[in-house]
Amino acid sequence: MNVKRLLGNGYSVAIGATACVSAIILALGAILDPPPPLSLFLVAIMFAAWHGGMSAGFAATALSMGASISLLVILTDSIDILNPAEALRLGLLFGVGTVLSFGISRLRKAERRAFRAALERQSLLNRALAERQPLEAALYERDQLLQLSQKIVQVASFEADLSQDARHRMSPQWYQIYGIAPETFEHSSDAWLNLVHPGDRDTLKSGIETAFARQAPDFSSEFRIIRQNDFTVRWIELRATIRYDAEGRPVHMAGSNIDIT
Repeated sequence: MNVKRLLGNGYSVAIGATACVSAIILALGAILDPPPPLSLFLVAIMFAAWHGGMSAGFAATALSMGASISLLVILTDSIDILNPAEALRLGLLFGVGTVLSFGISRLRKAERRAFRAALERQSLLNRALAERQPLEAALYERDQLLQLSQKIVQVASFEADLSQDARHRMSPQWYQIYGIAPETFEHSSDAWLNLVHPGDRDTLKSGIETAFARQAPDFSSEFRIIRQNDFTVRWIELRATIRYDAEGRPVHMAGSNIDIT
């Protein structure tokens, strides 16, 4: 019988643990005076209760009581269970052993339930990840096709958060059209307007402000830019949709920039 099967039999655990502690007390009793305390049997009781459950703990408690009486006879040559001191020692061993058997077995059950719940959560997480991978692959493929099509027709997409945070997101093609590196761009409306040709900058800014004031749902314009990597002038067609909050303030703008040079 292997160790796992042996530990699975609660009564085998109780017998084995009690026998081991009895042997230890007997061996120590031959060289120590006074002999070691009977409370060492609590170790056997706790071990049996943890690995074998409540019944194994109770069995180890009963076995420890019997072994204690036998060891007292062997080590002291006599025992008087009517003696209050001896009776108290045996009573404490029985009482503490019973409490430990109950408490440890409950703790072990709670630990096993928590472990099974963790395994179930991990299984659900693995299944969710497995279901998500095809979707992520499809989204990645779609993004690649979108970037390729934008590159072919010189179309770039953008999103602008018009709230206080003012976060802006641009497609890779947008940076190519404007001739700038993503890490050098400040990603703000003012930084974008600075890329517009000085002759068109005020007109474009005024047109956007007018659209905001009218709460227009969309905006379009044609303007020139000065591409930063070669300082050539390019014509851009801007098309965008605008979203407003409940108070009529613009909060989001998204659309495309098309190089129509």
